Amino acid sequence: MSNSDLIKLILLENVGIALSSIATGLLSGIVFSRLFFLILMSNVGITDIPFYLNGMMFLYTIGIFLIVFIVAIGKSLFMMKTYELVKIMKWDRISESKPLKSPVLGVLGIAIILFSMSILYIFTYEKKFNLDQTIFNHIYDLGEGTPFILCTISLFLGLYLAVSRFGSFLLKYTKKYPSIYYRRLLTLTSIDFKFKQLKSTFMLIIIMAMVTIFYSTLTLNFYSSAENIAEELPYDIAFVKTETKNNISLDELSETFNNNNHVILEHHLIETFDYFEFNPQWNFMYRYTFMPVESFNKVSKTKLHISEGHYIYLISSTISEENSDYTEGFNFNNGEENISLALQDIVIEPIFDYRFRYYNADIILVNERDYEMLRNILDVYPAEIHWLDITDWKRSAEVVNELTKKLQEKNQLTPKIDEYPIGQFSPYSEKELLVPVSKVNEYNRNRIDGGLIFFVSTFLSILFFFATFILVYLNLFADIEQERIKYRKLYKIGITKKEVKKMVSKELRILFFLAPIIGIILSYIYIITIVQDGGGIMSKPILIVNFLTIGGLYLLLQIIYYLFAKRKYSNEIIS
Repeated sequence: MSNSDLIKLILLENVGIALSSIATGLLSGIVFSRLFFLILMSNVGITDIPFYLNGMMFLYTIGIFLIVFIVAIGKSLFMMKTYELVKIMKWDRISESKPLKSPVLGVLGIAIILFSMSILYIFTYEKKFNLDQTIFNHIYDLGEGTPFILCTISLFLGLYLAVSRFGSFLLKYTKKYPSIYYRRLLTLTSIDFKFKQLKSTFMLIIIMAMVTIFYSTLTLNFYSSAENIAEELPYDIAFVKTETKNNISLDELSETFNNNNHVILEHHLIETFDYFEFNPQWNFMYRYTFMPVESFNKVSKTKLHISEGHYIYLISSTISEENSDYTEGFNFNNGEENISLALQDIVIEPIFDYRFRYYNADIILVNERDYEMLRNILDVYPAEIHWLDITDWKRSAEVVNELTKKLQEKNQLTPKIDEYPIGQFSPYSEKELLVPVSKVNEYNRNRIDGGLIFFVSTFLSILFFFATFILVYLNLFADIEQERIKYRKLYKIGITKKEVKKMVSKELRILFFLAPIIGIILSYIYIITIVQDGGGIMSKPILIVNFLTIGGLYLLLQIIYYLFAKRKYSNEIIS
């Protein structure tokens, strides 16, 4: 046969495999996606989303499949054109008899991995190391994610070198200890050959294990942290009441909760008013929200005192930054007199949080006398916040929905808030500005969002896990005949079946567990990096628990498959 005949044969075989694979994959995807969709919707509690398929789903799938197929076939055809046919036919024997040994590259690969992880940590905590004030600030000019991407690329390069030369490095190192080297010579040389032969496979397994553990841990954290996120709200339910909006009486409010078997444990009324002033520098109306410090002290653990003529700048959200316009003092003029306020202090306390959309994060706290004086002199828009704590917020979904419905019905009978400055300049609609904020709604929203992400990532993680196992399993059994020949020769010179099983176990343990363990370690490093903006890994113990749970489950399944593969592999060789 000529090379052109073999090329035609390879093309025919692989095209047939590709067509049958894509047809089977699309058909099973259509069938199981419906089942997957129903399970997903029932688990996260969503019932009003229809199931449908569109052409783009199939086009993307076929397109990506063809790209992978073309790359794989192109590699095979390149080898056919580059190497002599006789060498290709004897490739397994040639590669086994003349393995390329370069342990220095293995050491270099490990060094690149450690260097990449160190740089990733340093650049992630750049404020700690003041890197933004050094020559490295040019890297940040390219984008905040640039160090992350560069470190990941160099990590994969180091992994490839370390994996492909791991066996050679192991052999070189163990030769220094003859008692270890000669007792395990056969296992070490076999591992050396396997790692050279399956380096691409091991790279894929490490990356897939890393991605699986990383995304599963983060998405499980989103799902399991729903209650903690809801508990961040300092109130169970809160809504704003203006002169014309959300105008519900106290008796009607109590009746609404009592009818739903809820008792209002605490009910605070917090006074505020908004003052709008045209800012010629920015050419728009500037909003100032004032609150008496006495009202703030009712709901805050921090008890503040403000002198007359002074104010405290309150940043009432954890995600907002300091506004320099609020730190230099205020001068207000109503056309008749000038009012000055000096900054006394800056306080950060998320009493409303960013989810309370009626208010900005910047609030001006003044004492009661200054508050009354400003309200009487300036043209203001008063409002009050109803701050409610009830018996059991987790069961308050129905009463919150009923309260929201009542408020919206009342608001339809009054002029729209667009006629007021806040409605004209706010990016939110009237409904979004006035809707009550509650722990139960925040909890349910995060449970649904986190559940969707976690369920999808879990499904993909399961596919990734099976893929990693199949990669190792198929590669092992593809060369089973060569392994039989090798051990048959050893059997003739005195090796026993018991020793064969022991050697196979040692070899398979490394092949099955080294790559996943490396992937788990790398995923943990990336998780540490990602969560540093939220206070670090130690501030989120639930994240550590989730990581240990996902990683432990992954290793448990790997142990099960290892035991299965070891038994079958040993039986195949011995037979």
